[in-house]
Amino acid sequence: MQLLPVNRISKLSRRLVVLLILLASICFWSCEHDPDLTPIDGGNPGGNPGGNPDPGPDPKPCDSDTVYFQTQILPIFVSNCAVSGCHDRASAQEDVILTDYASILLNVMPGDLEESDVYERMTDEDPEDLMPRNPTTMLGEALPQEQLDLVRDWILQGALNNTCDDC
Repeated sequence: MQLLPVNRISKLSRRLVVLLILLASICFWSCEHDPDLTPIDGGNPGGNPGGNPDPGPDPKPCDSDTVYFQTQILPIFVSNCAVSGCHDRASAQEDVILTDYASILLNVMPGDLEESDVYERMTDEDPEDLMPRNPTTMLGEALPQEQLDLVRDWILQGALNNTCDDC
């Protein structure tokens, strides 16, 4: 059995990770929520022992002026920062973990961009300090402006651990 060279394996691993992120992004952005919450029992006020269980609280719609951590911000960090060799729990480069709200908040000052280390690194003009890094060149590459704007707005809105039910 012939083994692949180490650099070939890492190149294949990176491509596999990129492919998985791309597939997850496609699934995330293409989802549609149109639940039919009409009770099977026709809304019988007396209840129907054999009918649908209580569907729970009404879905919380998204406000277009609000940035939501769970649906908009966390995917940016997970796909760009919390990857193997960078800021996932196993690698924790420079003791920074960016996999969940609590760990991200350690590097963010709600309402203050200048005191939010993670935002400073994402917008740094020096390619040697800019994050995230390109794994091949080890130089920073700026995220798309749309993503940077979301992170900026989220921090300025108080860096809340919020979510909504719309896609």
